[in-house]
Amino acid sequence: MDDESQLVAAYGAGTYRPHELQAALEQTWSDLLGDPERQAEIAAMFGIKASQVESLTEPPLTFRVPPSGMSGGEIAVLVVTWGATEVLLGAVRDMAKETLKARLKELWKNIMVPALRKHLPGRESLGSEKDLDERD
Repeated sequence: MDDESQLVAAYGAGTYRPHELQAALEQTWSDLLGDPERQAEIAAMFGIKASQVESLTEPPLTFRVPPSGMSGGEIAVLVVTWGATEVLLGAVRDMAKETLKARLKELWKNIMVPALRKHLPGRESLGSEKDLDERD
């Protein structure tokens, strides 16, 4: 699962540790699942039913410390935990991998990050975002 092809975003060191970021991400996802408007927005993004979004009890994205060989000192947001992968992939089985990745990036940038910032006070809580194309 720690595969750069599944990388959605990358950040330099911020003010929070990976386990703190993950806990905030899980709380953020729970908040989003509790908001019917957000559920509908996420469902529309993936072309699935809101009830299928609600079944994703784990966030479809997770923070991971990158394996060696990736740029040092970054926290990486990698695509989907295993439990959520099976549910999400079952719901979007006809979607091409690159399309799914693009939708996950959209979910991250447009919905998850703004919602996550409510749980992570401080301007540099996530660290500075890295350009994925310039990460060598």
